[in-house]
Amino acid sequence: MTWTRFSGEWKEVAFGEIFEFLNTYAFSREQLTTAPQESVEVYNIHYGDIHATYDGYVLDFEKEAAVPLLKKATEIPSNPIFLQEGDLVIADACFAGVMFNSRSVIKDSDKEIEEKFRTPSCKAMTSESFKEADDNSAFAKYLIEELYENDEIAITAVKLYSKLYQPVKDNGGDPRYGTIKIGRDRGGEFIFFRKQN
Repeated sequence: MTWTRFSGEWKEVAFGEIFEFLNTYAFSREQLTTAPQESVEVYNIHYGDIHATYDGYVLDFEKEAAVPLLKKATEIPSNPIFLQEGDLVIADACFAGVMFNSRSVIKDSDKEIEEKFRTPSCKAMTSESFKEADDNSAFAKYLIEELYENDEIAITAVKLYSKLYQPVKDNGGDPRYGTIKIGRDRGGEFIFFRKQN
């Protein structure tokens, strides 16, 4: 990642030193409502709905009219942890759910890489389809292996996916690659560039 306005020195720190890991709560859709008068005024969104229902990278609860709330009869766990204003949520989905428009895999040639790099892209590569990934993820294992063993200067995400798909599948995974349904993809690709010494 590159931030053009950042000019200082990078500092490497552990994720847990900056962020706090919080438990999530799983409520069924039958326990949710969009009617404030029927709710306890606690918002709850299923992860897949973030991609399939709401358009945009930032979800503004004050502007969205259909953000689900917990029904009054819903039993809330004791000592729940609620998000506060100003909190930043980073979610590791681990599954594709309904956020893909297509799962087709295109083939690239080296001549196409620059064009794909410059074309807007909004795609995702996930370790599972509709279930959460195991802690010992075969997807993470083969993703890292393929990146380390890759000897190309540049490789597209879809080509990387095609290399790790079968090993992950053979080890019980169900990886997915496709276009996210938010209408900003123009056929480009995420490109991994090998670090030059």
